[in-house]
Amino acid sequence: KAAVEYFKTLDDLPEEPVFVEWRNGRAVRIGRP
Repeated sequence: KAAVEYFKTLDDLPEEPVFVEWRNGRAVRIGRP
């Protein structure tokens, strides 16, 4: 659910898969895990 809320804040979704990692209570987008 957290990832969905994070993606809602983006203007447009990237075509490539995006990984979101929580750091210090913030969602940080990383290219690869």
